[in-house]
Amino acid sequence: MVKDEHMEEFFDKLRECVRPIEEDKAEPDAKSIVKVQFYNPGSGSGYWSKTIYEYFIGPNVKMEVGKTYHIENEAKFKYLNPVRVIGFARNSSKATHYIVKASPYKEIKTPAITKIPVGLVPQKVVFDEEKGVTVILWTKDVKTILHLAPGDTFDKEKAIALGYMKLMMGNRSKFNEVIKKFCE
Repeated sequence: MVKDEHMEEFFDKLRECVRPIEEDKAEPDAKSIVKVQFYNPGSGSGYWSKTIYEYFIGPNVKMEVGKTYHIENEAKFKYLNPVRVIGFARNSSKATHYIVKASPYKEIKTPAITKIPVGLVPQKVVFDEEKGVTVILWTKDVKTILHLAPGDTFDKEKAIALGYMKLMMGNRSKFNEVIKKFCE
């Protein structure tokens, strides 16, 4: 990678501007570095990246550990995927960008595959005909659970097909809304 002298100078000045922190337990607005994970629908690890990224934060940027945000850097670049704050630091040699804006983002509680890869095959399917339940394991962290509707007969093929549909809909109530809209 070619280093730009002006960029190195910019980051040196930026690091000088970041105020030192007395202790790790200081309030978030007194922190100079934020540690985050990006939401990544394709990572397969609960959808939060395993890589920890560090950013300088501005004095007017308010962020809290455990909260999710959309962020914007000093070049007015808005990151597509939201980030989850996992901590703060006093200093860092990894931080290269400066967060100038952090907007709260709705909490992401259940992983949803937003782009299903072509040829996705379940790792395991468990059918329980007595209880009318089918569990489809897609990855180690993602599963779809389907319950037999009252009055329906158990059909393994239909359960797998509906499992794909429910996965595509984000394993949320949207799946039930679509079924009701077009099938009743």
